[in-house]
Amino acid sequence: MVVGPIVVFEDRDLCVYESVEELARHLEAPEIIEGRYDAFDVEGKRLVLEMQGKRVGVVEAEGGERKSSELEARLREYLREVNDLRAEQGVHDLRELVKMCAEHSKA
Repeated sequence: MVVGPIVVFEDRDLCVYESVEELARHLEAPEIIEGRYDAFDVEGKRLVLEMQGKRVGVVEAEGGERKSSELEARLREYLREVNDLRAEQGVHDLRELVKMCAEHSKA
């Protein structure tokens, strides 16, 4: 089960969407078809974005394994790139890091 918010990376850009529905309203089919996005839910599960007819579908990657450490590293890197030093101050769980990133998100 996909647990929001959903974090979507496109190259060095990051967007945070509260739900699959919100994500589907904002992402474009050509980029999804080209596989330009990396997506995770807030629990660190890698997600696959795909077109299901004319609709955007979001499913857990095969195996459904969590990539929490990968997501955490990418969130912290993003925060450093936008000069947000809070990620370096203390311990933060994934939900807190996602919330910090959402403040800078392009979504």
